[in-house]
Amino acid sequence: MSELFVGVDAGGTRSLCISATRDGLYRGSATGGPANLQVEGFESCSRAIAGTVRELPISIPRIRCVGAGVPGARLGPDQERLGRMVADTLGCEIVVKGDVEVASLASFPAGKGVVVIAGTGSSAMAVVDGSIVAKAGGWGPMLGDGGSAYWIGLEALRAVVRAIDGCGAETVLSDAVRRTFALSSFDELVRVSKELRRDQIASLSRIVYESAKAGDTVAKGILSHAGNELGTIAGTVAKGLGTGLAVALIGGVFKAGDYVITPLLDAVKRMGIEVEVVGPRFPPCVGGLFLAYGRVGIELTESVLGNLEKSMPPSMEKD
Repeated sequence: MSELFVGVDAGGTRSLCISATRDGLYRGSATGGPANLQVEGFESCSRAIAGTVRELPISIPRIRCVGAGVPGARLGPDQERLGRMVADTLGCEIVVKGDVEVASLASFPAGKGVVVIAGTGSSAMAVVDGSIVAKAGGWGPMLGDGGSAYWIGLEALRAVVRAIDGCGAETVLSDAVRRTFALSSFDELVRVSKELRRDQIASLSRIVYESAKAGDTVAKGILSHAGNELGTIAGTVAKGLGTGLAVALIGGVFKAGDYVITPLLDAVKRMGIEVEVVGPRFPPCVGGLFLAYGRVGIELTESVLGNLEKSMPPSMEKD
């Protein structure tokens, strides 16, 4: 049987992977648990990546190489260590890079563009001819991640306590948070917040979006601030690339639509850069597949790219 290649897009909330032949024919996909190197650590990330790959509807011994994009894997030594751990588990070759790098490769396999990712974390990269020439963000929840789902969720909790104290505007987020955590008293929020995982806080971004749609001014303000944060890192990496750039927006935060995207574009425009929002050519997990191809010398020809586009199911997410 022919050898297969696998691409993994690890995320702070879940991981997604895809398998394909060397000529780009889709052979299946699977989802698994979260993997963020700076949050979960090496052992947990290794288990999550290997576990996600094992969910594929293929025979593991057929896998020639795995390419994985992992949040928090910024340093070469960390990438190599995590790669060795996963390779020892799966018994095949693996190459690990940061999640933003992999998403950037998937968005613009050729040409020039800017990729902004806003999922559990946030970051941006500028891509020129298949190489990343600038990057910003991706510093994790303690140092950055402005505009991310985690950041939005945390801002929502802070807005609620400000409203309770009377030093912030009243907001429907208060009732939404109370119902979400079944609070009998808001005094319980201190205890509950200490027990929340990062992905649980990030999931509150959906409540913020729903509240904004219902007309809540505070929720709208949080999403606008998020868009401005994301626009700032997008404009930063776009400097020096000229104007009229294509920008791909990836991640669940952008499901909030114009509440986030309009202030993002406004922030970039204030920096003197005109951009056009385009859809990524492929979902981020395909960027991992490109890493695997590159490791064994498979060229990304239009034939390979075309085969992937034609054979992948429409349900494969690009954001």
